[in-house]
Amino acid sequence: MERRAVEESKDILEEREELKLIKPLFVSATFYKEALEELGLTRGILQENEDIIERIIDFKEDQDKEFNKWESQFKDIQKKLIFIDKSLFGIK
Repeated sequence: MERRAVEESKDILEEREELKLIKPLFVSATFYKEALEELGLTRGILQENEDIIERIIDFKEDQDKEFNKWESQFKDIQKKLIFIDKSLFGIK
């Protein structure tokens, strides 16, 4: 996922010539450190969100399995009731 995001961003930057640096860019060490910290925090938040999404997907899959099990049981009971009706009342 990270590789795809980097490639997409790279493609976008390559299309925008005005964003290319013409001369070296100097950034203060303090600003650079703050930017790295912010990137770290952002990366952490993104990882947390990815973990939450995975848990939601797992939960939904478990929910779907339970629903399918319930539906199967319901249909089985329904078939048995139909069989009993036919047996008791001679319904064809």
